[in-house]
Amino acid sequence: MKSQQISILFVDDDEHDYLAFRRFLSEYKLPYKHIRANSVAQARQALKVNTFDVALLDYRLADGTAFDLSVEIAEDIPFVILICGEDEAVAVQAMNAGASDYLVKDAASRWVTTLPSTVHNAIRARRAEKVLKQAQAKLEQELHRLTEELLRANLQLQNEIKERKKAEETVELCEERLSTVAEITGDWLWEADADLRLTYVNLGVVELLGFEQSEILNRTPWDLTPDSETDRMEKRFREILDSRQAFRDLENLIVHKDGHIVALEFSGLPFFDALGQLYGYRGIIRNVSDRKS
Repeated sequence: MKSQQISILFVDDDEHDYLAFRRFLSEYKLPYKHIRANSVAQARQALKVNTFDVALLDYRLADGTAFDLSVEIAEDIPFVILICGEDEAVAVQAMNAGASDYLVKDAASRWVTTLPSTVHNAIRARRAEKVLKQAQAKLEQELHRLTEELLRANLQLQNEIKERKKAEETVELCEERLSTVAEITGDWLWEADADLRLTYVNLGVVELLGFEQSEILNRTPWDLTPDSETDRMEKRFREILDSRQAFRDLENLIVHKDGHIVALEFSGLPFFDALGQLYGYRGIIRNVSDRKS
């Protein structure tokens, strides 16, 4: 800051104060260049054709006050208000008008001795203010972008929820249709995992075997066979699992909860996950006890 020349607009119609200002700059060889204006009109003309780093504005001028200029330059140039001792009440008004600071002029011109720190502080404060505004603008842009992304994601999620609900309703409708078809044909529905442990049976199977659903689920078809049939049926079902093929009308004897034997025929189709891994089997069960008899 010390080695860089600073451009100052000095607006004051008092010759005594202006001479004090010039003597101070010359005596201390400050890196300041300045343009003087005696009035509001001259200051406006100077602002049109020059660029300034800071403005020093005397409060009382022949054709107005410093506040006539403050509105015009507050956004672009930091400014300091120069007031007389009896005008100290103006200081609050100056700060409210956007002034970086104010200096109280005195007869001995001691006010000029505080110029360097006042000028430099005003410039630093304005630069910091610009950086802060830029950061705030960037933050607002980022917040706006994130808000838009959130709205898009929320809209996509709502659409996905609608699609999922629609898919679930479709699945429920299909299951209802399958159950109806199964009832008409005298078959029952079942589903099992990749180890052929039952994960779903409809109520018809429960009524057929006398067990509650909780007593059947997580068990394999061979878990429900007579002891003499367990090994044979497990081997048969294991062969099917290893081949990952569909099967049809595989007969299996199941022990009813009350102890009598029920002859069932299992038919099933394998289904797979997105990676092609066996996920389980779905199919139907048919009661063939009467036919066997």
